[in-house]
Amino acid sequence: MPVYPALDLRRVFSPSMLLTLNDKMIPYLFLQACLSAYLGSTNIEELHRAAGNPLASPYTASDDIISQFPRCHFVAASLDPLLDNTIRFCDRMNKLCPSGTVSMSIVPQMIHGFLSLNWPIVGVKEVLKLIKECGEYLDALIEEKEIVPGNRLNQ
Repeated sequence: MPVYPALDLRRVFSPSMLLTLNDKMIPYLFLQACLSAYLGSTNIEELHRAAGNPLASPYTASDDIISQFPRCHFVAASLDPLLDNTIRFCDRMNKLCPSGTVSMSIVPQMIHGFLSLNWPIVGVKEVLKLIKECGEYLDALIEEKEIVPGNRLNQ
């Protein structure tokens, strides 16, 4: 169950990527630093080459490979710079995979990394119910039960 995943590491513009210009959790330069650390290089040509590798960037996988993906439930935050990439990937999976293979929840008014905002005393109390909801989605995937997105996440 991918939660706010990085699915397309190519530098493809999307409206949600504009959030990195003023994002407190993952500003643009931090996102670039994470990309360099993940791919193991700061060389621009190497980064472009690695970002096109389906093992690092699942969106670049062939239709044949994506059509074989297992059942997935994606969780994304409405204020996440990676939101558009997640929506595009889910749309692609919906077109290529059997019905019911992919589902998605978009958590309103939350940022990338919201599951880590459950700190004692100063944490965001709404995160507790989101953690529980994500656990329920994971249980449903493992037990092969139906997932009904948005029971609580989208409220």
